[in-house]
Amino acid sequence: MHAIAGPGRALSDTPTDTREDTLLDVLDRAVGAVRSAGVPFLVIGEIASSRWGRDRGTGDVDLFVRPELVSRVLSLLEAEGFETRVVYEHWLSKATVSGVDVDVIFRASRDILLDD
Repeated sequence: MHAIAGPGRALSDTPTDTREDTLLDVLDRAVGAVRSAGVPFLVIGEIASSRWGRDRGTGDVDLFVRPELVSRVLSLLEAEGFETRVVYEHWLSKATVSGVDVDVIFRASRDILLDD
């Protein structure tokens, strides 16, 4: 198991290698939970940017899902030990574990939505 930031410690307070390990562990857990349930999603944000462009260094995971599946995704992440909350009902929820946020996004600027 990867080292974690732990209660009361922000991810930014941990050494770089540990932060990266923790981020990758959270990514694996979040993607695994959503994928195993057959929920369609996209990985966007920093992780997609670092894979296909340049690393922005934000330290979170961004999952883009269909609006009607947000509650299901949050339930799946809760079952994996994430704390979840709705931040903005019209586009963003968050799931947090080990000091890492997973943004569950269902609407991007100019009303871009995940569709078939």
